[in-house]
Amino acid sequence: MTPLKRGTLIVCMLLGLAAALVAAVQRISTEGANRQVALALDLRDLQRMAALTGRPLGELLEAVKERGITHVTLTEWSLEDLLSGLPYPNPFMLPPNVREELQRKFPDSGVVADSSGATLSRLLPILRDVGLGYDLHAAKALRSQYGLEIIARPRAQFSGSPTAVKASLAAAQATGAKMVIFEGTEVLGNSGALAETAEGLADHGLAYGMIELVPQMAENALARRLKSRILRVHSISEAEMAQDRTPARAVDRFLLAVKERKVRVCYLRLFFNQGDLLESNLSYLSEVSGATRAAGYVPGEPEYFELPETGRLLRIALYLALGAVALWLLQEFFALSLSWFWGLFVILVAGVVVEGMVGASLSADLGAFLGAVVFASMGLLLLRQPEGATRHPLRRAIGAFLGISALSLGGGLVVAAMLTDPPHLMSVAQFRGVKLAQVLPLLLVGLVLVARAMPRYRETRLELGEAQAEAFSLREGLVQALGFAVRYWHAALVLLILAAVAVLLMRSGNESPLAPAGFERAFRSLLDRLLWVRPRTKEILFGHPLLLLSLILFFRGQKHGVWLGLTLGVVGQVSLLNTFCHLHTPVLVSLARAVHGLWMGLLVGLALWLVVSLFLRWRDRRLEGAEEGRPGTSGAGSAPLT
Repeated sequence: MTPLKRGTLIVCMLLGLAAALVAAVQRISTEGANRQVALALDLRDLQRMAALTGRPLGELLEAVKERGITHVTLTEWSLEDLLSGLPYPNPFMLPPNVREELQRKFPDSGVVADSSGATLSRLLPILRDVGLGYDLHAAKALRSQYGLEIIARPRAQFSGSPTAVKASLAAAQATGAKMVIFEGTEVLGNSGALAETAEGLADHGLAYGMIELVPQMAENALARRLKSRILRVHSISEAEMAQDRTPARAVDRFLLAVKERKVRVCYLRLFFNQGDLLESNLSYLSEVSGATRAAGYVPGEPEYFELPETGRLLRIALYLALGAVALWLLQEFFALSLSWFWGLFVILVAGVVVEGMVGASLSADLGAFLGAVVFASMGLLLLRQPEGATRHPLRRAIGAFLGISALSLGGGLVVAAMLTDPPHLMSVAQFRGVKLAQVLPLLLVGLVLVARAMPRYRETRLELGEAQAEAFSLREGLVQALGFAVRYWHAALVLLILAAVAVLLMRSGNESPLAPAGFERAFRSLLDRLLWVRPRTKEILFGHPLLLLSLILFFRGQKHGVWLGLTLGVVGQVSLLNTFCHLHTPVLVSLARAVHGLWMGLLVGLALWLVVSLFLRWRDRRLEGAEEGRPGTSGAGSAPLT
């Protein structure tokens, strides 16, 4: 590549990196300003605790308030609640607000007019979960007497009409709540009145609390109508609490959600499987509140994130950088002529300007996907096998490792900046193709490196010369590789690699079906305590060390099998870049995680190299001893043959 071509592409890449840094700084300023977190308890849990311990409910409310609880969730009455005798002994002497709710939701059914209660009894199997207002006396007492704020939990079932939606939200506002978390498996208005739900939330000054990891039907559609002005909520289900969840693990989980996923409402559940119910739960609440404060957050009324969106000029620079990387790889593999190179460059500039002005969501996702693939692959694709051993292989390997990782880190910032908008930052919109973007770099790098390891590749490079396109030599190398006889250990190795990739994909994301083992949880917990942000295990124990070890062997002139280690080392680079694709994670947290992963992975890699180098020295001594013991060779101290 000529200096002019290289310089032009480097300038484009630097412009994109500068734009990514600007977007990151904008995120840091907004993400760091929101520090208030609601610590909420369910009133039903408190009532159950009062019944089991024999303590007055008021005493428990004062105790949890002292432990840092700021909010209490109040679930809307259901028809079944009323007909089962709760909270009124006579199910047909309905409170006025409940009668009004029935009238609003079923204006023509005659339910309210039937004073005998027969209609209510007949409709119970069908309408048992219909919401019928709140205990306003309890809501008033919670706020005025105990200083606790209310989070209303409207029931969405049978509230799909615009009239029912308005009535439900008006009832929630009457409790004094500033936030709602919908009860059940769907959001209010799911059956065709989402516009009225969004409008009603705004009119009544109610924030929408969106529970992460527990999807409700139409939640993302509602969040988009609210322009992603939502409050992310984290909770642990009753089933998890009753199984193997301990107070210490629950504290870690809530703190992680607040620090790393923009959660601003911790919806706490009480433990009912502990020895001393009251003291153990009060201690648990104190630990959650204390850990939250120690991390720099303040229990209180949560606020919306005022999130940035990447502007047009920044978007143009980002796409220019992505195009420059792609053009660089095309030049390396196909040795483009001047006319082809500058023609493609002009098309690139025109295309990114048009895209930057339009700014379509689909193109942002496509650009982010391509960026995730090429930036994680580029460093290793540009690596060239030296002729024999080089001087200072360890130093060169460390430099190459840091350079490759810098490309991946910079690429991660570029990809994140492409997707910087409120829906992605609040996890309302997801980065499409993230799983495929983790597999393709492994496949791409593996194919190129195995082709370069073949004798036929080297022969054609010598025949054609380094100035010619590498693509032909790569094709010849792949053809030769495919022509080799497959042995049993080859098949076993392929199956092992495929299994490892499958585990990698299943372990990625926040909802992994493969839970970490006990020792891994303990190791993660230790890192969480020692470091502000825990690095990813697959980076520090697998990807980064394996890449560094393979690079050391690579620069020592080792040719056999190094391609496999380099390919598997891409796992660390993919993980490093993918860290920034978790847009709901604050960018400072992602940067800290990436840096911790690099220095820890580097140390583990150096320790691994120490072990391997000791083994190689032992092996060499054994080979030398065997050589000296052969007939016709001089032994130690023997005279040379003449």
